[in-house]
Amino acid sequence: MTAFDPTQNVGLSDIPTGMEEITAGTAPTRPMKGFIVSGAGDISVTDLDSNTITLTVLASVQYWIAFNEIASSGTTATGIVGFY
Repeated sequence: MTAFDPTQNVGLSDIPTGMEEITAGTAPTRPMKGFIVSGAGDISVTDLDSNTITLTVLASVQYWIAFNEIASSGTTATGIVGFY
């Protein structure tokens, strides 16, 4: 694993440029870089490599996981907003 280098610049392509409300079970309009929820619960996320994992998430915490879909099955968190 590479050590963190605080002098390394973050490229503009790494910074989210927009947000989109996400409905569980409906694919977002583009791949997302992360998400936040307004109501805590579980969230079933499918990443860019088609791996699915269920996470327990807290409200108002930003999660930086690139994903293509949030499944309705296994998702109880509410108010999901994706960052792209």
